[in-house]
Amino acid sequence: MNKDTKELVKRMVRRQLNEGGFLRVHRMLLGMVPQVDEVAILTAWNPNAEQLPRDENNQRNKELFRDLKAAGYGPIKIKGKFGNFEKSLLIPNMSRSNVVEMGQRYGQEAVIWGSKAEDDMGGIKMIFQYLEDGRAQDARDVVLVGKHKHGEGDVEDVQAKEDYYSEKAGRKFVIPFFDENWEFEIDSDSIEEILLKESVPETLLAKELLQKIEERKSKLAVPNASKKYYWHHRCIMRENVRRLKKLVDSYNSLV
Repeated sequence: MNKDTKELVKRMVRRQLNEGGFLRVHRMLLGMVPQVDEVAILTAWNPNAEQLPRDENNQRNKELFRDLKAAGYGPIKIKGKFGNFEKSLLIPNMSRSNVVEMGQRYGQEAVIWGSKAEDDMGGIKMIFQYLEDGRAQDARDVVLVGKHKHGEGDVEDVQAKEDYYSEKAGRKFVIPFFDENWEFEIDSDSIEEILLKESVPETLLAKELLQKIEERKSKLAVPNASKKYYWHHRCIMRENVRRLKKLVDSYNSLV
C-alpha cells in the first residue's frame, strides 16, 4: 500500500468515526436510544458570564469531565458557538436536578435537559428544557440538523450556521430555543404554570411579566460580560415580551 493510499484510508476511517459519533448523539437527542431516557447539556466555560482565556476554560471542562466520570456518568464531548465558541458535554441519563446542581456548581446561568415523552402518534421523542435556576424558561421538542423552512418560507441550513449551534464530529445541530417558528409549551414551575391558573388576575400577571422584562433589561446593561450572557438574557426577555403580548391579545378579545 503506497503513501497516498494509506492517507486515503485514514481519511475514510476518520470520516466514518466522525459520522458514527454524530449519529450516536443525534439518535440520543431524538429519543431513539433505548438505554437513554434523559440527556443533559452542560459546560464549565465562562463561569458567571465572565469571558475566560481558552486554556482556563479547557481546564475547567476537564475538571467537570472528571467530576461526571467519578459520579458514574459517561459524558460525550461536543462543542458549539453561542456568541462565543465553547466546548460542552452531553451527558446521557442525567436527571434534571443533578444537571441544575452541577451547572450551579460550575457557575452556569443555564443548562439544557431533555427527557423522553410520547408524541401524538404514540411514538417517542425528547422534550428539551432550557433551565435557569432550575426553572424552564423555554422548551422544544425538535432537533434540527439539515435544511428546513424558517420564517416566511425562507430555507435555513443548519450546517451553514455560523453562530448559535452545537456540533459533534463536524456536524452541527440546533435545539431551537426562543425561536417562535418552533414554539412548544409545557407545564412547569415557571411562568408557563402561572398562565394556566385561571384564578390569577390577568392584571397581576401582566405586572409580573413587566417586572421580569425590566429585570432582564437591567441584566443586559451589565458591561463586559460574555456574548452568551447577553444572548441568554436577550432571548428570555423577548420570550417574556411575547407572553405579555399574548396575554394582552387574549384580554383584549374579551373586552
